[in-house]
Amino acid sequence: MKVVRLGPDEVFHRFLTPRWAFVPLSGVGAAIDGGRFNRPGVEALYLSRTAQTALEEYRQGASITPPATLAAYKVAVSGRTARPVRKRLR
Repeated sequence: MKVVRLGPDEVFHRFLTPRWAFVPLSGVGAAIDGGRFNRPGVEALYLSRTAQTALEEYRQGASITPPATLAAYKVAVSGRTARPVRKRLR
């Protein structure tokens, strides 16, 4: 894992499956089976610095990309925890 400093206006990306696109701040999908950084039952948002990285994470090696919605997030970091900014990006 690489630890880096976040800029104040950095935008992060995530592709949402149609099933979860209506709740873009939910980590329920990741909680179902768990993931690299969360165990089953624990919600997590997996965000990427670039849309291309988010796409590759979403595809996970598939040759055809399933339907998805690209979402952009601004993240405010305070101490050791991050909280989402609940404001629509334009």
